[in-house]
Amino acid sequence: MLQTTTTDATGFYFFNNLIPGDYQVQFDIRNLPRGCAFTFQNQGNSDELDSDVDLNGLGPCTNITGGEFDSTYDAGLLILAAIGDFVVA
Repeated sequence: MLQTTTTDATGFYFFNNLIPGDYQVQFDIRNLPRGCAFTFQNQGNSDELDSDVDLNGLGPCTNITGGEFDSTYDAGLLILAAIGDFVVA
């Protein structure tokens, strides 16, 4: 079953009324805020604080049981930076 949703202004998203089973979340890399990219997966040794998706926005498969609410499935974003100047010969 394929479902889509959009995050709210704080980045929160929600899928409800799911049949127990295996699910995988794909975040659309074409709709990231300008100048942002996904962080690396599983950084920081805390499943509640790290990003669960790869650099393409695809998360791991997770199993949801009846009555469960899993709020740890997230995607971390970082604001890209740049550095540069010029060289005088």
